[in-house]
Amino acid sequence: MILGLVSCRKDKTPPIHLGEDSECYTFPMLLQSYFVSETFMFKQPCFNPNNQNEFVFHFQDYSQNSFQLVKFNIITKQKIILYQSNNHKIWGQPKWSTGGWIAFTRINSQSSYVDHIFIVKENGDSLKQFTTTTANHDPVWDSSGENLYWAHSPVLGVPYFFLKRSLNGLTTDTILMNTGVNQGYSTFNEISTNNLLFSKTIVNGKFCIGKTALVFPPHPELTEILSLDNPNYAGLSGLTLNNNNKDVYVSLYNNGLYKLNTNNGQLTLLIPFCNSKRYETISCSADGKFLIGERVDSRLELNTDGQPTGKIIEKSSIYLIDLGTLKETKIELD
Repeated sequence: MILGLVSCRKDKTPPIHLGEDSECYTFPMLLQSYFVSETFMFKQPCFNPNNQNEFVFHFQDYSQNSFQLVKFNIITKQKIILYQSNNHKIWGQPKWSTGGWIAFTRINSQSSYVDHIFIVKENGDSLKQFTTTTANHDPVWDSSGENLYWAHSPVLGVPYFFLKRSLNGLTTDTILMNTGVNQGYSTFNEISTNNLLFSKTIVNGKFCIGKTALVFPPHPELTEILSLDNPNYAGLSGLTLNNNNKDVYVSLYNNGLYKLNTNNGQLTLLIPFCNSKRYETISCSADGKFLIGERVDSRLELNTDGQPTGKIIEKSSIYLIDLGTLKETKIELD
């Protein structure tokens, strides 16, 4: 990834003091800066909606080219591998239904694009491919746990569709459709206990966080809660819903972790981000007391003279955030 110049001066860069005792610090971005991942990455957690002590995540081991979907119990420390592949990566956040099914998106090993959504029971049984046509992603279950919704784009661009099918059904319904003007683009999807859809979408030609009631017919229309065209709110990297059906938590890549009141659009900053620390995917516990999140810690690689090489090394870990105190606790998964 090529990043813009911070300055046009060509003076020798002074030594970088990284502040190793601090979780959050800044460092300069160089012209040839690029990002690399640590060997072991713990990513994209999602709480069990029926048990706040369990969550699912995916694990990447780049040394073995191994990719796993894993269930973990915070109390017992039990870890169960639900899916494993040396060919197909997992993309995006898996979603756990109230009925005990987990949906996740697979990346095609040949094209490196999303292709199919798979579902598996929470005990590891009954793994099966759920979608038939390719280019499906961002699955989300409704409150009953019987219906799965997801985003689909046959050309990975316009037109976009938001689709629905029941767990044992044969018919796929088109809920939203975008042919280049408005509705249909729907990612970071969440559905509340009273079946309100929240997602990153397009309203009046602009990106935003929107919501709509999933009531049929007619097809729903999403209304804007928060504009993402504002540069202060760009880079949405995570969205999750509190079961009070009012508060949405969002992680904004270049800014921080926020609570968003969906009734009045008020944003409250919870945790600021910086060059060395940010949260991406987040999930709220069923009791509304905790978030679990993929925390990305970044550091500059330095040469023997203490100067940056341009390489920025990123490590993804999973942290529990107490919404009462905002205390962050790393969950040891090694």
